[in-house]
Amino acid sequence: MRRVVLSIVVLLLILSILFYWYAQSTTEVYNSYAHYYNNSNLIYSNVSKPVAKPFPYQFEGSSSHVYFVNSSISNFNISLPSLDSVNSSVLGPISYYNKELLIPLSSDSMGINFSQYWGGLAVVNCTDGNLTWIDYFNNQVMTQPIVFNGVVYIGLGTAFYDPNKDSNGVIALNSTNGKIIWARYLDSEHMPTFIYYNDTLVITPGLGTPINNSSGILYFLNATNGKTIKKINTSSESAMSSILVVNNTSYFGAAKFNFSSGSPSYQDQFKNMFYAVSLRNMSILWSDKFNSSFGMQDSSPVFSNGQIITGYSSSLFNNTISILGLNYANGKIDWNFTSPEHGNISSPYIQLPPLTSYEGVVYSDSPTIGILYALNASSGALLWQFYTGPTSANVNIINNSIVLLNSAGYLYVINLNGKLINKRYVGITAGPENIVQIGNKIILYGASNKIEIVPISFLFH
Repeated sequence: MRRVVLSIVVLLLILSILFYWYAQSTTEVYNSYAHYYNNSNLIYSNVSKPVAKPFPYQFEGSSSHVYFVNSSISNFNISLPSLDSVNSSVLGPISYYNKELLIPLSSDSMGINFSQYWGGLAVVNCTDGNLTWIDYFNNQVMTQPIVFNGVVYIGLGTAFYDPNKDSNGVIALNSTNGKIIWARYLDSEHMPTFIYYNDTLVITPGLGTPINNSSGILYFLNATNGKTIKKINTSSESAMSSILVVNNTSYFGAAKFNFSSGSPSYQDQFKNMFYAVSLRNMSILWSDKFNSSFGMQDSSPVFSNGQIITGYSSSLFNNTISILGLNYANGKIDWNFTSPEHGNISSPYIQLPPLTSYEGVVYSDSPTIGILYALNASSGALLWQFYTGPTSANVNIINNSIVLLNSAGYLYVINLNGKLINKRYVGITAGPENIVQIGNKIILYGASNKIEIVPISFLFH
């Protein structure tokens, strides 16, 4: 009798192990439109594709960059502060936490006059629009504020390397009062949004000066105290390519530098790079090098239909853009779309906006060409294109419609077939982020010194 009972117990144990293995191997595809604030909408599939579980602590909150917060907010406008007669703008996505907006601020100065560069973090109550607190820093804040357990993490950096001490790095703040918990100053600019993963901050290689080799360091920092857990010298730099997370792997673009007497031109000095990094092992899984010098260090990638999608541009002037579908496991190029049109203006500060994916389609616009391309995410085939005018922003999907701000302050609403629904002037120029939807409201913001919260109906009338 005991042998029978023992046999049954062993059989049940084996079945339990097999069931667990099967459950782990079953693909879970996250419907990013539900976003991480309402992550009960999971779709299960037996298709052999990588798992895409919800991971909120990344750029625009999901692997698709469809930015929706399942909460509520009142209608109000915000006039952004100025400092030393220099206005501020928002050059990174706004975050929502505990019924408050966390707004990264950047001075709108451009050039190498570092005395005019400053940044900040403003926290605004979502009920009445009143300012809860604001902190100022010695450099611009372009990263989206990442919040975990009441701690806000931001990066300091700008398009021009600032050699001044205490101007570059990562800061952790108390979300209630803005007091600094710790500050880790690094000798490189940090503009892309990093990620929080298992009490670790993963920081992309920053923009520095190759002369003293301050660029190129991929940092893993202890989120509790800011101390280095591990660092990897990649000899590359990421300007605005915010990290994408798919399960336990992070992906980002960069530019590999090669300053030498034999490299006379900018084109020769840089090559586009793309990295896949294991978050569990803190090691590079694979990297790709491309025969192009521009844009991949700016492009924030997305995940769709089992592929990592990124892009680059051919040059600063008269350029084309290329969008690539990469195999998530080894970086092999599955498809490559190159725009038939050329840009006729230069964009030295961001060469490719973030990408957005939705229901098997990837959307890409450009600050030089000004055409929104809708591509099949599995094959790269062009589905349709629509002229929006140049923009640094990526689209959001709101009420099953495409919404986008351009660099001239026009708001476009386009249906999923590429037909115009509405166009209106709002006077807010696009930054390198998309419009946020919170409940039945949207937040309009960007490279202008104001923010407007309006009902979704504003889009369609």
